[in-house]
Amino acid sequence: MNSGLRILHDAVSRVREFIAGPPTMVDSPPGELLLDSGIIQQSGECSLANTLESALHVHEEPEIRYQWNEARYFRLKRALLVGDNGQIFLPDGRFFLGCLHPQQHLVHRMKIRRPISLGARHIKGPVFHLTGRNHENRGHFLLQHLPRLLAARELLESIGDYRILVAPGHARWQKALLKTMGFDPERVIEGSRGTMVVDDLIHVPLLYGSNALSSPDLCRAIRDQAARACPETTTGRPLFISRADAPDKKLENEAEVIAAAEKVFGEMEVFVFKGKTLADQIRIYRNAPLIMGPIGQGICNILFAEGRPLITLVPGEEGKHTYTNSHSTHLALVCGNPAVTLYNGVASASRGNWSFPVDRFSAEIDRLVAHPLMKPFDRRPERQSVG
Repeated sequence: MNSGLRILHDAVSRVREFIAGPPTMVDSPPGELLLDSGIIQQSGECSLANTLESALHVHEEPEIRYQWNEARYFRLKRALLVGDNGQIFLPDGRFFLGCLHPQQHLVHRMKIRRPISLGARHIKGPVFHLTGRNHENRGHFLLQHLPRLLAARELLESIGDYRILVAPGHARWQKALLKTMGFDPERVIEGSRGTMVVDDLIHVPLLYGSNALSSPDLCRAIRDQAARACPETTTGRPLFISRADAPDKKLENEAEVIAAAEKVFGEMEVFVFKGKTLADQIRIYRNAPLIMGPIGQGICNILFAEGRPLITLVPGEEGKHTYTNSHSTHLALVCGNPAVTLYNGVASASRGNWSFPVDRFSAEIDRLVAHPLMKPFDRRPERQSVG
């Protein structure tokens, strides 16, 4: 919903653009506007053994090449931040494209709100910038924004007295995640939908590597912190991640698919996010012997697990995926979880609801559990022999 501050900034931006054109953009701030800068992440690459998926689908890659790029941090002098996303302007009025990375080439499609210095909220700093595009989505925050903070942990510890800026209205749930990751939630401050002036702003870009994910070390750091927060090792029921309460991409015949899965794996725990604390989520995912569900935000929580097979259900066919940027297999493998994708064989709209034909699902599950690579994870209920 638009606030008065947002409407005001939109109006001012339109007037300024009409009079003087769009703001001047800059990729790298000049030295006189910096307190410090340096490399926060070295580039690298590795290979992930995609053994289970390639065995089930002969066209899938047996190894996935995983790469990530070098990244720099900047400590900016007197930066001006605008709106929920904390769009960054330099004190000379230029727009810092780094806050849009890696989509700065699409800036012409984006709404850039100009700062209004009069009445702006002023913070001395040091402040770590932990907002940006898709900050409100828990999956994006977990996979793309949180790694920025983890990469800067050593830098922030060397600075000492710092604060962490998050988007307005999101501090409560983001504090819980930051506390689990070992950060003091008392350092968190909420931003503004208007303009903020920060004398010492620490900015780390989104650390995109393969498939829009951060480096394996950062993913595993999240997994390991979750393990420390939830050390229980009791085995729960197989987990089915529901999208029944999701706004889109629902599996329309979810109940039928769950019933078919239970014939093979026994009673499943059906997971919905509503009412679940972060501690609940970590515990459930870490203790499930097997995790299954349609593609969506819930799959991101495989980041909390280790040694748990992930079965992702998606619309489309091998080589003709509806969701071409699925994170599931990459993310599972990075954190030490075998993974396989099951396709429904029918293309669908990229944001639309879809279904998985039960006969096809059952055939795919039978083919999967019969594979020798699944034997170590086979906890199916024993079937009574017929006399």
